[in-house]
Amino acid sequence: MNKRYIGRFAPSPSGSLHIGSMTSAFVSYFEAKHNNGLWKLRIDDIDEERSKKNYAEEIIITLEKFALIPDEIYFQSEHIKDYQNYLNELSEKDTYFCDCSRKTLQQLPQGLAGSIYNQTCLEKNLKYGAMRLKADEMKLDFYDQHYGLIKIPSSHKSDFIIKRKEGFSYIFCCVIDDYLQKITHVVRGSDLTYSTPQQIFIQKKLGIISPKYMHHPIFSLNGKKISKSDQGEPVIPENRFEILMQILKSLHQNIPKNIRNYNDLLTQALTFWDNSKVSKSFDIAMD
Repeated sequence: MNKRYIGRFAPSPSGSLHIGSMTSAFVSYFEAKHNNGLWKLRIDDIDEERSKKNYAEEIIITLEKFALIPDEIYFQSEHIKDYQNYLNELSEKDTYFCDCSRKTLQQLPQGLAGSIYNQTCLEKNLKYGAMRLKADEMKLDFYDQHYGLIKIPSSHKSDFIIKRKEGFSYIFCCVIDDYLQKITHVVRGSDLTYSTPQQIFIQKKLGIISPKYMHHPIFSLNGKKISKSDQGEPVIPENRFEILMQILKSLHQNIPKNIRNYNDLLTQALTFWDNSKVSKSFDIAMD
């Protein structure tokens, strides 16, 4: 018997939801519900410095006002012990500590998934610092359910951080969260495409079956991803009809004529959802 489709939306509570994050919410929701699956909400609040409780509450309320009701709400901050337990399962021969400063890392060549680390600390036998996972055996190519085979040049392979001095890395937490939430399909923005091989590699090291991955184009302004920190203006639920209409048009979906009610638009959008019509580009230019 096939496993039931279980998808998720995982925003960080460092600001309000904007058009870009709502696009990810809708695409992941449509994919899950169109496949008669579950759609879960994960609040990625592992970063204590940037995460704010009021934003977490606001995200939940905003989704409800858009009639996107999750089948489960999960907070990363409640799973610190889980992250540590799974970290302990990694072999010591696969990891090492790194004490390179942020400035030093910024001066390294930058790859698709961050700094291409030169293994400066590999033979130092440090007992403190950030923990890196050796990536010698990591495969960089993977199959994406939207873009097809993703091929990343081998020059971008790099030992990557799974735990920082101040806490666990997003990449590591994401792997454990998806496993604990029994996620079968990860649907998210194309800006996270190149972190996928790292997550698949962690899953392999932990003996975890990888979910299927599907990335979708993200909204960009002047060639830059729209984010909470710059041009990402908060969505206003009162404008939910116009917002959903804009997202559906950007994703090239069939929009039934003569619909003026949001709930009807949402129902029709879900009924006629067709991910094959979504652009194969990695971004959507905003006007």
